[in-house]
Amino acid sequence: MVDFTVKENKMLGEKYYMFKHKTGLDVYVFPKKMTTSYALFATRYGAVDNRFKLSDDKDFTSVPDGIAHFLEHKMFECEGGVDAFELYAKTGANANAYTSNTMTAYLFSCTEKFYESLEILLNFVTHPYFTEETVRKEQGIIGQEIRMYDDHPGARLEKGLLNALYKKNKMRIDVAGTVESIAEITADVLYKCYNTFYNLNNMVLVVCGDVDVEETNEICDKVLKVAPKQTVIRDYEDDDEPTEVSKKKRV
Repeated sequence: MVDFTVKENKMLGEKYYMFKHKTGLDVYVFPKKMTTSYALFATRYGAVDNRFKLSDDKDFTSVPDGIAHFLEHKMFECEGGVDAFELYAKTGANANAYTSNTMTAYLFSCTEKFYESLEILLNFVTHPYFTEETVRKEQGIIGQEIRMYDDHPGARLEKGLLNALYKKNKMRIDVAGTVESIAEITADVLYKCYNTFYNLNNMVLVVCGDVDVEETNEICDKVLKVAPKQTVIRDYEDDDEPTEVSKKKRV
């Protein structure tokens, strides 16, 4: 049996289970009697993490802006030309992913075959596969996405506001990067970022719905392998951010 902690809110009549899987992964299970069940597998890695090193490394590694988002896109492509969405189609799950400034998350919802879909989720996120050819192809796809948002008023407003507020803080970085920055991404750099941040000790799994804590643990046992413990040092370079805004007005 898994050794878990129970958190309960008697006013709401709800509770959830939390445990540290033997591989290093933090797991949260929210049992609810709902027709749809959900799962989210996330890593503490986002757009601001473009300069980092492991505690054993001598020097920091700087990577192109937008690489966390680029990596999210590439994770769905599995070795052998299989796409993770094709696997989800067999279980009927609705899958997606997103990248923010500080997190990358992979998720799905389904009304049946939850544990089969959970196995797919844990499997493809822990088995990266990149080649220079597929990276070049993705650069064209994400380049089009960036240009699309350049023509989106809301996206332009948000980006303009952050650039007007901050001079140095990495919140200024566009999650998708720029056409120029993603052109610098290589398969080797993607593997470097993956091996640094997609360590199970830096990740979390959250499931909610008609789910069971023991069965969730069994799927983790089946799919996941013990991750080496490592300390990531992130260089945000914003300790000396000026108190005044970068630009008081931007049109």
